[in-house]
Amino acid sequence: MAFREYHSPSYDEDRRRIATIYARSYKQVQDEVNKLSELRNRTPTQNQLLQQEQAKLRQISFIFSDLSRQSAGEVDDIIYKAFGDGQRNTILSVSEYSNLVDATEEVSNSVLARERIEKLMTDTQRDLLKGTNNTEDSIKAFVSQTVSTVMQDNALQSTGRRTLSKEIRDQLTQQQLQSGMRNMETAIVDRANRTWKLDTYVDMVVRTKMNTAYMDGLRTEMQERDIDLAIVSDHGAIDECSYFEGMIISMRGETRGYPTYDELRQSNLIWHPNCRHSVTPVTSEDVLPDSLRRTSDSRLNNYYANVSL
Repeated sequence: MAFREYHSPSYDEDRRRIATIYARSYKQVQDEVNKLSELRNRTPTQNQLLQQEQAKLRQISFIFSDLSRQSAGEVDDIIYKAFGDGQRNTILSVSEYSNLVDATEEVSNSVLARERIEKLMTDTQRDLLKGTNNTEDSIKAFVSQTVSTVMQDNALQSTGRRTLSKEIRDQLTQQQLQSGMRNMETAIVDRANRTWKLDTYVDMVVRTKMNTAYMDGLRTEMQERDIDLAIVSDHGAIDECSYFEGMIISMRGETRGYPTYDELRQSNLIWHPNCRHSVTPVTSEDVLPDSLRRTSDSRLNNYYANVSL
């Protein structure tokens, strides 16, 4: 049969849906922090300030807990969807089926597939929870520090002053509170010591995990069908990914003479966070047009001549 290439679908709409959930919750947290500005026009007792702080911290905890609950179901759905897309595109690439309905009926529902889906869901939830926990802790620390500053200034009222100092009042404007919140937004630090805002971190995690789920669905279906070779998609990349576009690779390391998927992924030159590249399974080189085989040969020769890229 003729070679049929399928790229991973665009998941922009799924990413936007997750982003909306996080943006809505973050706005609720911002509104809670902004309410601290009401202290500017009051002279609360120390006990009242402590109660205010605890109430704010409880409400922030509730918002983030609700965020995790809301996002969990959505995340599981999109991971399941992307994994299935990888399985279906594998079937469309290597079989006579030409539509998604028929391909869906042939998708493997093996123990291996279910285990991989479950692991992907767990890993994605863990990475997102890391981001929300770090951001939540930073915002709570900001709230506690703000209330503590007011309490210290409030204690000076024993000297005869009956209102907050101008400096503290200025710190409690909504503009200054929002500025303080922005300083807390980069609370997420990844393994490469890069800092992230919550929204960009969430988008990166969702994009990366959906691409990973697609690739894992594809790899699982290939394994079930005893197919090892695949060709890397071509998006006209301008970064290091371009070295691998159009290259035939071995997905499980069972075919000598080809770099493996795991080997390339570990190089961090392709399939890095936010990477769009996928692969199309091929039953053998013979099904590829001559132009694609020449491209792959060129990529392979360049790769093996510069393995230490």
